[in-house]
Amino acid sequence: MSSTYSPDLRIELIAEGDQAGTWGTTTNNNFQYVFESAIAGFQQVPIAPTSNNQVLTYVNGASSVPSLNQSVYAILELVPSSVSANFNVFAPPNSKAYLIYNTSGYTATFYNSTIIGNTTPAGGGITIPNNSKMSIWTDGTNFYGADDTAGGNFSVVGNLAIGGNLTVTGTTTHTGAVALNGGGTSTTPANSDNSTKIATTAFVQNIAGGLGTMSTQNANNVNISGGSINGVSGTNSGLTVGNASYATNAGNASTVTNGVYNNGGTYSINITGSSGYSSSSGTASNANAVFGKNKLGLGITSEAWQAPGKGINTQYYNGYSYPIEVAASCGVNNGPTYIAFYINGTQISQSSYDANGAYGRGTLTFIVPPYTYYQVNGSAGTTFWYELY
Repeated sequence: MSSTYSPDLRIELIAEGDQAGTWGTTTNNNFQYVFESAIAGFQQVPIAPTSNNQVLTYVNGASSVPSLNQSVYAILELVPSSVSANFNVFAPPNSKAYLIYNTSGYTATFYNSTIIGNTTPAGGGITIPNNSKMSIWTDGTNFYGADDTAGGNFSVVGNLAIGGNLTVTGTTTHTGAVALNGGGTSTTPANSDNSTKIATTAFVQNIAGGLGTMSTQNANNVNISGGSINGVSGTNSGLTVGNASYATNAGNASTVTNGVYNNGGTYSINITGSSGYSSSSGTASNANAVFGKNKLGLGITSEAWQAPGKGINTQYYNGYSYPIEVAASCGVNNGPTYIAFYINGTQISQSSYDANGAYGRGTLTFIVPPYTYYQVNGSAGTTFWYELY
């Protein structure tokens, strides 16, 4: 009989009657290089990813060379080696807890592999920003943050109750609404205060109450951002919005709504509630000014078809912040053809064709969401592959 290995830490399990006279060495190696490393071992992991992916090393049984068995260590420091972008780290698909210190210079996202050693995510990952120390664990499929604390930030999911006083030294940044039960109070700044102090409701009322109407402001230059403009009335009353000029000739224009983007790099504003008006289009500062974004994808913001030289049966990653479109084709002579595509390992669609002794070609076009893996499988080599990005 021969040794077997445990599923999680791959400890060598000696078969009955084996290793007579040497089993003690195997046992000591298990304790020194597996048990001790998994409980209290520290190991640096030089980050040199391939296609933004790095696999933690592993062996079956004990190894006296730490760099060969990174995945078993309890504490890992991610250090830079040859890294220039955010990257993924893949651990074996087994339950395990880690303490991670990321000093790589970039954000790391931990995933379980579907099969030990590959770079296909088995489930959800956990992100560890640069210069963060974080306790994480996995059930073999999904990674979780043990305390949701990273990089000195403290995240609370749910309610946080503080029985005494809370003192904050430095700047406090809130994302979302902050509710103070009991209506907490603060000092009201002077009306002329232009600092970064917190504005109380009294301060806001004092300032808002003194604004008056358009007629009491500089009527020829009022800066309005967002919302609706109500009560624009009169004959030939002019309203200028950005670089576009609009006028109402009759009736009351109750609301200026719906910024509309046109392919020619211009935009227009629809004025509703008026029986007669005219408008002209102005040129936006860039092709997406009215949307407030740089890239939308799918040709909306001047993306073009590219030939990236990719092929079937290989997984790729859409690292753009917008969706891309892929058109791929493969074919065979004298036989059936099939082509299928996958998003994050899940098959989305398939096309099949029986060539019946002639040349057959299967073709698919599909959209890949941002930050997802995609792959095309087929029965033969790639005929063509283009991507819109």
